[in-house]
Amino acid sequence: MFREVTKNKNREKTIWHIPLTKFKDDKSNSLGNILNKKDINEYKVDNKPLEQQDTKQFTIKDIYDIIVKTNELTHKETNTSIQKEIFKKNVRIVEMEPSSFCNRKCSFCANSFIDRTSQNIEMPEDIFIKLLEELKDINYSNTFSLNRYNEPLANREFILKRIKMVKDYIPNAKIGLFTNGDYLNKTYVRDLESAGLSYMHISFYLKDNEKFDKENIIHKRMCEVFNKINIRKYYQDISTDTEYILKAKHKKMLIIYRALNFEEAAFDKGGTIKEFRTLERSEPCFQLFNQFYIDYNGNVMICAHVRSDVLEHTPYSIGNIKDNSIFEIFTGEKASEFRRVLALRGNEKMPPCKTCQVYKYSLFEDLYTVFSKKFL
Repeated sequence: MFREVTKNKNREKTIWHIPLTKFKDDKSNSLGNILNKKDINEYKVDNKPLEQQDTKQFTIKDIYDIIVKTNELTHKETNTSIQKEIFKKNVRIVEMEPSSFCNRKCSFCANSFIDRTSQNIEMPEDIFIKLLEELKDINYSNTFSLNRYNEPLANREFILKRIKMVKDYIPNAKIGLFTNGDYLNKTYVRDLESAGLSYMHISFYLKDNEKFDKENIIHKRMCEVFNKINIRKYYQDISTDTEYILKAKHKKMLIIYRALNFEEAAFDKGGTIKEFRTLERSEPCFQLFNQFYIDYNGNVMICAHVRSDVLEHTPYSIGNIKDNSIFEIFTGEKASEFRRVLALRGNEKMPPCKTCQVYKYSLFEDLYTVFSKKFL
């Protein structure tokens, strides 16, 4: 394996992604030399700058950048400035649960056996503000989503206030939420856009015994909902055997209406939905490398499908925003260790991830996906 020695930390970091078994000889040797160069841009191969070195779909410098990023994300960082830098350049989605309540008990969700209907527990406002202040400190400008396993639109006054707070603290962020659409009407849509919501993802649900019929059931009912909320212009974005999506805009707010065929593309939610446990994960997962998930109680979880109110998932919290900064949590030892295990597939060590197929639809950078498929 190649190893990089980081002098300022006086420790050796193993890069397990290498030796790139399909990427041997001259280019492999080039990578070995690159690792010790102070200025990567000065290094040349075949008399061409690294940026021009085409290794099928990406350059040697691209691979080097991946190695550096992987090192940063799989080793604990204690320097506050570096923690913030790592968070800012890697985290593309902060998904947080402002409250716990959901009005549905869908069979494909752990809410079917976890009580989310009898009470509503809100994240304390001071903790919510602490989160926003930390994101403001780094001028966070990527996606901020106000949902996990809650129904964010159940309390109108509350969610509008929270959206406005996010907009005030991190005005450059893309603010969004996922909703079942049950509480929507045309004035609510107007108020969400006015509050600063960038996008709204509406989930479509088939009734019992209904089939994934795009023309006669899904499209027709989606159009009825759009008419109800006074959206007259919309277009078909995706139509496959596994999903159907209509998109529309209300002023500056994007609306995505999506139906998923659970007979073809359902996830087992960290192993909690037994009937969806069909395949064993065979690829690395990089969700924890660029996404940050916060439950209503402040617990930060390793991915969107693992939640702190499911008993078997509780060991997979990487911290709590009440106790530590988001930067300490993201670059801490627990997060780093989980990333090492996930990148190495690690099914035995992480049972909730054993039968997960989410990696196939990961939002991680395309370059990382290509890299893992070719060389891991």
